[in-house]
Amino acid sequence: MKIFDNYTGNAMLNNALMTIEALANIQNVSEITPKLLLDLYNSENLKEINKRLKSYTMLFSLNNPLVNPAKKADNTGEKTYNNLLLSIMKNFENQGSKVCEVSGLRFEKTFEIFYKDEIELQKKAIKLKNLDLKEEKKLIGNLDNTDFSLNRSWFPLIGGLGSDAQALPQAKFAIQIHPICIVIMQFLPLAALLYKGGVLLIDSSNFEFSKAYVANNTKEVKKNELN
Repeated sequence: MKIFDNYTGNAMLNNALMTIEALANIQNVSEITPKLLLDLYNSENLKEINKRLKSYTMLFSLNNPLVNPAKKADNTGEKTYNNLLLSIMKNFENQGSKVCEVSGLRFEKTFEIFYKDEIELQKKAIKLKNLDLKEEKKLIGNLDNTDFSLNRSWFPLIGGLGSDAQALPQAKFAIQIHPICIVIMQFLPLAALLYKGGVLLIDSSNFEFSKAYVANNTKEVKKNELN
């Protein structure tokens, strides 16, 4: 089942889509499917790559569970990140009452619900381990502190229900983004070059130029950053 017919109106999402095209060696964005994303996620070992790339924390901050120092105990953050993305890819939907504000895709189950479901599964798993009551309470307490909101730790440059709302009126409202877009964005660091203390990405109305530029960036990142 294809995800998109064409590129979106969001430059960062388009960069991520073009990165996926380069990695999968495909010619059209309409060839991207949830299965292809899952295959690439595994074959590229994306979780491990993103842990190593400096551009990842620059794009998504240290609040993302994959790189959050507070979530390193027992690999809790890494497990959350992995299971959450896998669940989204395996349960893709293109129908529903909600409309994604960055892609136009329709959906029903939100990212926040996927996130909450994953944390509940982890809590149940902890309770089945028959741990010391104090240890069990500590582990579950850490999970209870999870921030389920869709914010810039999952999609760069978006506001959220938090401190942003004090300065940005639009940030008082939770943005609606299709969960599959969150997965797609995880490929963005593989085409993000470090430049003068920042991250260099490409945005052009000439999609063929952009695709070629992103493909070249992807080669550079894999060659220079991961070797």
